Amino acid sequence: MLRGRGLLLLALFSFLVACDGGVREDDPRGGQSAEQGGDGDAGGTAAGGGGAGGTANGDPDPGGGGGACPEQQPAITSDCSDAWLDCEYRGDDGCPVFVTCFEYLGRISWVDTSPSPGGACEQPGKLCEYAVAVGDSPTRYYGLRCDESRTWESDDLCPEALPEAGSPCAYGNHLCDYDVCGEIDGEETSAWCSSPERTWSITARCASE
Repeated sequence: MLRGRGLLLLALFSFLVACDGGVREDDPRGGQSAEQGGDGDAGGTAAGGGGAGGTANGDPDPGGGGGACPEQQPAITSDCSDAWLDCEYRGDDGCPVFVTCFEYLGRISWVDTSPSPGGACEQPGKLCEYAVAVGDSPTRYYGLRCDESRTWESDDLCPEALPEAGSPCAYGNHLCDYDVCGEIDGEETSAWCSSPERTWSITARCASE
């Protein structure tokens, strides 16, 4: 379940080492594996803080990560000692909160990570939204929704139908893909929520064919 998050962190590490100035915010395909700087939004998770009862979700991975999670949710950017340890907490709003002890350039500290689906939830239909960013990369947005079986499932936070170009959007630097061209297979139409304008830009292959 959490291997995806471990891979995300490794991708982040490679991204941060390779880049010296962040990702262009006008590039909808840049920096897809996001995580703490951003587009003007506060970094960190929007799921709420103050959680208690840490649970180790750790995939033991390159740095170990087999230790115990703090009893109380740690402050983001505060120091930690067990690199690659994944911990989960419950926020005041009932949303799960995910943090990882992340090592970068000799410093080990807690960072937000993207949410992992699959845990139990209590309120079908409840949506939890996350703003995740690390370093100079733009903030990226993720969602978890409680399904009818009371299990958290991933939510892409995209409109159900293709939005109109120029209409307002909520999540800066957010990319949504749609299959609306009929004769062309696959998700060939992209809607990009620009930042800081927060309006949709649409790119459709079938528009020019």
